[in-house]
Amino acid sequence: MKQVIHAAVFRCVFICCLCGNLNADWRDDYAAAKGFKLEIDSQGYRFPTAIAFVPNPGSSPDSPLYFVTEIRGRILVVSNDRTVRTFAEDFFKLEPVLELPEVAGEIGMAGLCLHPETGYVFVSYAYEDEAGLYRNGISRFETVPGEFGLQPSSHTQLAPILKNILSAVSHQIGPMAIHDDYLYVAIGDAEVALESSDINSVRGKILRMTLDGLPAPGNPHAVDDDPDKARNYVWASGLRNPFSLKIVNGDVYVADNGPGVDRFIRVQAGDDFLYDGSNESIAINPLYMWSPAVSPVQMDHNRELAEKAGFPEFWADSFIITLSGVPSAPPGESDRGAKSVTSLGVDLRAGKVSRPPRLLLKYVGYDQQLPVGAAC
Repeated sequence: MKQVIHAAVFRCVFICCLCGNLNADWRDDYAAAKGFKLEIDSQGYRFPTAIAFVPNPGSSPDSPLYFVTEIRGRILVVSNDRTVRTFAEDFFKLEPVLELPEVAGEIGMAGLCLHPETGYVFVSYAYEDEAGLYRNGISRFETVPGEFGLQPSSHTQLAPILKNILSAVSHQIGPMAIHDDYLYVAIGDAEVALESSDINSVRGKILRMTLDGLPAPGNPHAVDDDPDKARNYVWASGLRNPFSLKIVNGDVYVADNGPGVDRFIRVQAGDDFLYDGSNESIAINPLYMWSPAVSPVQMDHNRELAEKAGFPEFWADSFIITLSGVPSAPPGESDRGAKSVTSLGVDLRAGKVSRPPRLLLKYVGYDQQLPVGAAC
């Protein structure tokens, strides 16, 4: 069973995968921060990877409330009455050599973001081409502007330049975010660290493109508007596995997964974070570091909602960050601080971390479970 679990009042929804004993009380598997309780909001997922809320959902019971992606390529939509429906599936090919929790299974659909004004649903994924090689892709599903829909009206594949570059297990395309009607896309280094800082490669980058998948005007390394030139898309470079991306007040924040340590960074246009394959390079210019690595994945930040719900300042200025660890880790509680959800206070004006992390949710069971996503 795969579950979506939320904390009441200011609902922060966490998705978990690789659940274990279905006969036990699932609440015994988690320790929540004082003042929070856990409830199952929806269930029935298979290896979920990301979650995104409709900002202003409709009022009818079957109006879309949030979307959930699964790693093997199915997109689910959850309505107000908590019915879970298949929104789209079978739009790319992928048959990993081994299934999760084996490392070879850490590949597939990973990123999800919504654009309310157009009703677009964007997803990112790694897939197999005709030769069985891994590539990165982005798909855009068209629905009803504002409230979205239970099924897409059409489907468009974007950014064909991605087809020219190989992807890799665990080092693939990942999260996306939209700001000023431009799509920001995080892409792993495909285990080719030397290309991470090469602006003529899309590996190890944050790309910035239009909602049609073309190079966004004003990108720092662009020489023209040719969609077949990688440098025209590159917004920032020198990353390894930027598997967490959130734009707040126009500033881009990323959690980058390193070999043995991870970093939380604020990213500006043209930045090069200099990853060269070493842990030492991951230590360059972080706002915060996790050591040892805990694999930060989807995160969220929503001060407006937190303040409206009356939460204290330590919560209101926090990023809520999911620390998944890896599926191949031993069952049970992590001894590294992974398999948890944490809050990290950040002074957005100063661009500095304002408070050490505070644990919000921790897996304390004995099975093979990983928190993999969070949305407020």
